[in-house]
Amino acid sequence: DLTERDAKWDAFRNNPDWKKLSSDPRYAFEPIVSNITNLILTPASCSQI
Repeated sequence: DLTERDAKWDAFRNNPDWKKLSSDPRYAFEPIVSNITNLILTPASCSQI
């Protein structure tokens, strides 16, 4: 459910602990994450999922 996924990402991005960590100067010059691959999969019609 994309709506649920978006809500959970918003909660993560707005989390005070994440905001504190992401603004820490120790991480200012190095990316915390160097690459993100995001795949949204849907079951095939023959899938039992």
